[in-house]
Amino acid sequence: MFKKEDIQDIYTLTPMQEGMYYLWKVDVHSTAYFQQCSFRLAGEWEEALLRESLERLFARHDVLRTVFADGLADRLLQVVLKERRPEFRYEDIAHLDAERQAAFVRAYKENDCNRLFDLNRDVLFRLAVFRCGRGQTVFYFSYHHILFDGWCTGLVFSALFAIYRSLERKEPCPLPEAPPFKNFVRW
Repeated sequence: MFKKEDIQDIYTLTPMQEGMYYLWKVDVHSTAYFQQCSFRLAGEWEEALLRESLERLFARHDVLRTVFADGLADRLLQVVLKERRPEFRYEDIAHLDAERQAAFVRAYKENDCNRLFDLNRDVLFRLAVFRCGRGQTVFYFSYHHILFDGWCTGLVFSALFAIYRSLERKEPCPLPEAPPFKNFVRW
């Protein structure tokens, strides 16, 4: 699955994460903690800048590079990998009429939900961006709740868009250094 040299850090889970993990082990086909969200934004979004922004977001937040391991020790652990490539999809569907766009996005949503997540192997956050027309873009993301909750999605996307804007302007990113997730786990 991963090699020792790929590991940045290892630490225990929070009690909430442990509960979610064990429920996942009991029923890996459950969608109980599989989260899907979408939003529509005006403006033009460059695919290459979005991809790079997402890669930098993953580099910035260790929780996005985390997998879970129940066979490394006598206790369930979360393993932060040094690097993890985000799953990103960008598609221009502006050539489709509104009805076909809606059907395309519905089909994507259903297929995405059917993929679920393997907590021991998968990248646990996916982003798909669909350009629907001039200045109209749908951002569609899914993640496993074991990484973060709904309160954090605004923070995640604020950081993503701050990174995007800094790349677009060719300026340093104004975000302060992100605290390691292990600090929260220790707390």
